[in-house]
Amino acid sequence: MDEWKSLALCRGEDVRDFYSHEEEDRTPIPDRIRGLCESCPVNEACLEYAIKNENYGFWAGTTARERKNIRREQADLGGTDEN
Repeated sequence: MDEWKSLALCRGEDVRDFYSHEEEDRTPIPDRIRGLCESCPVNEACLEYAIKNENYGFWAGTTARERKNIRREQADLGGTDEN
């Protein structure tokens, strides 16, 4: 496990809170969950991990769709692959 994960504020939360709000669902991410990410000390490391590894769920204050757009922008700038 990446060391930063042990410091995440979401550690111990119900994982369903982070995966039950997919784009098809259109259910907004609860403010409580967004608040965890906004105040999390490892948000930056989480976002880097999620951009590289997570195609589903809510990570680092971003939805799967938002991370897909970030990957696309990075690829357009020559930063990373879109995968």
